[in-house]
Amino acid sequence: MIHLRIAVGWLLLFAAHAFAEDANRVIITVDSLRLEAGDLQLVLEDAGVIDRASLTAKQAAATVLVRRTLAMNSLRSLGGKAIDAIVSREIDAMDRDAQTRGSSLAKMAATRGVSLAALRRSLEWQIAWREYLKSRLMDDALKMYFDSHRARYGGREYLVSQIFLDGNDDPQSQRLANIAAELQSVEDLQQSFAVQARDHSQAASATRGGEIGWVGMDGDLPRELMSAIRESIDDANVDPFNSETGRVVGPVRSSLGYHLILVRDTRDLEASWEKLTDQSQLRRDVANALMEDLLDRQSQARVEYAVPSLRLDLR
Repeated sequence: MIHLRIAVGWLLLFAAHAFAEDANRVIITVDSLRLEAGDLQLVLEDAGVIDRASLTAKQAAATVLVRRTLAMNSLRSLGGKAIDAIVSREIDAMDRDAQTRGSSLAKMAATRGVSLAALRRSLEWQIAWREYLKSRLMDDALKMYFDSHRARYGGREYLVSQIFLDGNDDPQSQRLANIAAELQSVEDLQQSFAVQARDHSQAASATRGGEIGWVGMDGDLPRELMSAIRESIDDANVDPFNSETGRVVGPVRSSLGYHLILVRDTRDLEASWEKLTDQSQLRRDVANALMEDLLDRQSQARVEYAVPSLRLDLR
């Protein structure tokens, strides 16, 4: 029994050591910064999908890791010593607080099976991004963005129908592309679209010829669909909008599957900053815009994947 306990102990020690070595393995290099498997593990843990994470989840996490590393580089360029001072002060405070409870950041990193450097990088990003948003998401900036994207927050609504196919594989996309091509030459677009929806759509709206009704804000439809509709109608300056025929948008891929949208009509609403009672969507949109700006500043950065399978194919 004693020998068995010793053997099990050695096996556990060996497994822990092997895991630690794996967590320290460099998987991605961003310029001269070497990111470890532990960095990726922390991103997965934040997303709540660490146990037996699929390759798709790891690829998505790797993309997040690269994006926030690039954004962090931009924040350091913009903030200089000031941002480093804020980050260092907060991390030191965290370490002191942990020590009063008999722990430390080093022990916390060991418990999570990652290096102290990986844990510090994760904390540095969270602190720097929070402080950056705090300084940028002011009322004046939010109002300016709102005025430039008024239709997104209830300023314009769209009367839409859809043909939906479940799944995210290429054949489904091609099926919708073929339907879209057929619709280009029909005499009565709305009637033909309704027939195609009844015959092919896998959504509950199929029995209504694909009719959804009036939509205007993200949440009425998946964000990808609303963005595609606005880009097709508003950003393309379709004026006047021909409500007699409508406009086909897509195929558009969302987390649900593939969609072909028919925008049958539009109407402008009285949207104002004063009537915007819920700013949550606006704040998310501004935060996304700020992130894209930070990434644009790193267009010359060099990203190399030591584990090629982690590279997400965005085609």
